[in-house]
Amino acid sequence: MAKHKLTQLKVKNLREAGKYGDGGGLQLVVSDTGAKKWVLRYTVKGTGQRKELGLGGFPSVSLAAARVKAEESRQLATQGSDPKSKKTELNTSPTFTACAARYIRAHRAGWSNSKHKRQWPRSLKPRMYGRNVSKRFRGGIHAVFV
Repeated sequence: MAKHKLTQLKVKNLREAGKYGDGGGLQLVVSDTGAKKWVLRYTVKGTGQRKELGLGGFPSVSLAAARVKAEESRQLATQGSDPKSKKTELNTSPTFTACAARYIRAHRAGWSNSKHKRQWPRSLKPRMYGRNVSKRFRGGIHAVFV
């Protein structure tokens, strides 16, 4: 199986809908609208299951970056781990509810005023509870609560 059939220029200029293989299971999928995305087809060692893993859209993910991601995922698959489940684990982050509860438990003892102990949870509840922290906050508050 020959690897690296595609070039950055060829990827950039592709317009016709279809699947274009780069080798090693890495494919560029071009939709009817012209949108391009990287997909890796792989087999998990031990289970024999054929699966597909999205690696991102072009041009956000370049050909070189897609090759690196594909190689990392192939290594996981040959070790018997499913790269798709690993990707899901990495993308999960706690909700604001869980982070706020952890913060309040850790700091409640230091609040001498009983009114503050009641107000803290109530003031946070209306807008933030249940939302995913990483999607809601891109900045520093994620680090404060986690």
